[in-house]
Amino acid sequence: MRFVPRVIPKAGLKRYCEIIAAIKIRSSNRKGRHLSTVQAIRLLEEDGINTPDGHVTVPLGLRSLEIL
Repeated sequence: MRFVPRVIPKAGLKRYCEIIAAIKIRSSNRKGRHLSTVQAIRLLEEDGINTPDGHVTVPLGLRSLEIL
């Protein structure tokens, strides 16, 4: 089985995954705890994140995948 993004190209999806990973790393505390992936995605969808390339907000429902 392969997962193919329906809404955005693979490069765009990879960028969003990198941003989510960066959110998780930046949110870690001294004990090594960090935001969950679901919370990081929700934060990106609802509020957006400031990056060096500008403000990034993901439209709701963007993470839906189609299984082939």
